[in-house]
Amino acid sequence: HRDLHSFPTRRSSDLMDRTQHMENEPQFGAWTLGTAEVQGANLRVDLAGVEAPKTDACDVSQAATYFSTLFSGTGLLSFRMLYEGSRKGPAIDTAYELGPQFLTCVQQLLENADLEQRGVFVVPALTLPHPRSCKDENVSALVAVLADFDEGEISTNLAKAESTLGPATITVESGGVAKNGQKRVHAYWRLREPAVAAQIKTVCEMQAAIGDKFGADKSIHNPAHLIRVPGSVHRKFAPTPVRLRTVRPEAVYDLDELVAKIGALPSLKAKTPTTSTNFFDFNTARVTGSDVDRALTKPVREGGVDEIGRAHV
Repeated sequence: HRDLHSFPTRRSSDLMDRTQHMENEPQFGAWTLGTAEVQGANLRVDLAGVEAPKTDACDVSQAATYFSTLFSGTGLLSFRMLYEGSRKGPAIDTAYELGPQFLTCVQQLLENADLEQRGVFVVPALTLPHPRSCKDENVSALVAVLADFDEGEISTNLAKAESTLGPATITVESGGVAKNGQKRVHAYWRLREPAVAAQIKTVCEMQAAIGDKFGADKSIHNPAHLIRVPGSVHRKFAPTPVRLRTVRPEAVYDLDELVAKIGALPSLKAKTPTTSTNFFDFNTARVTGSDVDRALTKPVREGGVDEIGRAHV
């Protein structure tokens, strides 16, 4: 393994398609970042009044609070750095093991993103080792139910969701702005036990149900969904910090409890496409395994997330 402490000075090309693994055994309950120890018992409950960091620089303390609130123990987390706005270039994928050096690695990632003016995203889940970008099949456990309130009456919709489900463990101002001028918000309800196997599908259905019932983004229903890292900078337009709004470490939920609160879940089974007799009708065309076919037949969105999709803001 290369020395991770030299990470900020490396070029992005040195990091492409490389998964970083930490060799030290993790410490349970606390990770260290330099000389500062981050523990759940010492986290702020409400960060709404905290002075915002500089808009053009990362704030690793925000990332430290985020990760130490949602994750504990061992596991691999997958990250992606992207150019945003008018800047173009390949995405950079990397992954780090939870452990004593995890937050140092995240700090180096954020600093490198600052140098290259990139946004930083994470799959908020435990993943298996993978050679390139994280796919749904690489996700081994989901630690929280996630919602992206990106349009409409965001504060009202979030309040309704929390009234039904309970207070969110973490809410994050993503740096994006809705059409009505309200700040876009990501909300997480941490699970008491990570969702594994068939439970992963249940969490995805929960997220789709939150979209249906409370006006959150309905497209967030795949396990490997990328989301912005608090402490990074949103760079699609004017640089804006991605910052924590509220943190409630004590707000932890059983998955069955959340399912009971929200009621019936939508089915996420894919519909079998029909075949048209019109050679020139591509509306029901089946997407094939070829990368060229995928690029020509799958809806293309901004940002390069999941190779073709856009990153959520």
